Amino acid sequence: MKISSEKLTGLIVETQSGQKVGKVEGFNVDTESQSILEYVVKPSNLVAGLIKGELVVARGQVVDITDKKIVVDDNLVKGGLKKRSKRVIKERVAQGAMMKEKIH
Repeated sequence: MKISSEKLTGLIVETQSGQKVGKVEGFNVDTESQSILEYVVKPSNLVAGLIKGELVVARGQVVDITDKKIVVDDNLVKGGLKKRSKRVIKERVAQGAMMKEKIH
């Protein structure tokens, strides 16, 4: 399935068990692989009480994407919904670049 950035932004994010996490505010792209690395989510009211600021969901935590919502692993909520730092994002980008070098 192909989805535009306009449609992706604003999609509801929920867990496999149906707990609403929030809505997609944006996403981070790995320029090397030209793929989405992470989704930036504005937390729902319930989740906002658990964290401060935005929530960043790694693409590995995404179970399904439809034209209506993004479904994430239940462990996202069970794990405590931690806000990720820019350092972690840079590490993930670097790991992706190293993996790409190993393949080629």
